[in-house]
Amino acid sequence: KFEDMLQQPSIRVVENYVEQVSAAIPEEYAPLITMPENCSLSRKILHIILFPLKVLIHYAVPDVRNGDTTLLLLKAIVSIVVSIIFLVLSSFAMVTSLESLAHKLDIPEEIIGATISAAGTSLPNFVSSQVAARQGLSNMAISNVFGSNTFNILVGLGLPWLLYAATNGGTYNELREERITESLTVMVIALLVFLTILLSSGFNLYLWHSYLLLGMYVLFIILSIGQCYV
Repeated sequence: KFEDMLQQPSIRVVENYVEQVSAAIPEEYAPLITMPENCSLSRKILHIILFPLKVLIHYAVPDVRNGDTTLLLLKAIVSIVVSIIFLVLSSFAMVTSLESLAHKLDIPEEIIGATISAAGTSLPNFVSSQVAARQGLSNMAISNVFGSNTFNILVGLGLPWLLYAATNGGTYNELREERITESLTVMVIALLVFLTILLSSGFNLYLWHSYLLLGMYVLFIILSIGQCYV
């Protein structure tokens, strides 16, 4: 009987084997253009509205989630390059459209830049951080935010200034103040508040932290609009 028990796998061993096999099977993702099922009516309406854009992305950006993994690296590289091209083109179109809209509605450019333009250009960063946080990659989500802002300041400003100064006598003298100092001060204060929260809480984030950060952003928007009209 003891030998028979050794030859018969235990239930726990079978369960572990099933879990390993299930983990080895890649999860199938529905194509982007497929109508979502078991969802609300508003989500279906949103899918119909965004369908042309989804078709463009579906056929232009390789899907690295499904299919053969032999060319996965190449597909990932192509997907990253095409996505960056889409971001550049969409950002240029958005900024140009907002600039024209601001002139027609007589809205100061600094308000457009601090509100709609800032939110629109930061939307990809927001989405990627949200996806990382939902997958349990909290460090990646936070690092993505700081890495993106570091890139915006050092490269997003430094590279255009380099190209302009290198072709125009080495000096850029057309920068207008227009409350840039106030914006920089708010950015530094927000960074110090976030670092204080992390250090004081032992790198634990709580719900009231999000309320504090969102409240600071709303206050920044109010102050930016108020300074333009007061």
